[in-house]
Amino acid sequence: MRTVISAVVAGLVLYLASVLFPEVVIVEGFGNLLLATILVCAITLAVMLIGAIVLAFFMLISQSITITILGFLALFLSGIAGVWLADAILPGFNVVGAWPKILLALCMTAPTISFKTED
Repeated sequence: MRTVISAVVAGLVLYLASVLFPEVVIVEGFGNLLLATILVCAITLAVMLIGAIVLAFFMLISQSITITILGFLALFLSGIAGVWLADAILPGFNVVGAWPKILLALCMTAPTISFKTED
């Protein structure tokens, strides 16, 4: 359920970014918005899955705070990769500039980070 909520929130953040900053985040139609959101969420989930697999190894060699920081960093980097990939693949989705892409990725992955820390 958290994954669905995170995906919905990420889609809303992407929609709000396209409405608030139409010259920076360009989304042509609901279909492209949906595809971009799914792509970013899929990449984030894939990185989280890889992180879960590698987590056991890191727990043996590191402290828990380091793993938490690395997990947040991996989640953030996967969000950046997702936004960049969506920008490259989808013709109706365009984010102008590197800093807006980074900020958008941070805003889209923030709900996932907050859901991870509630346990």
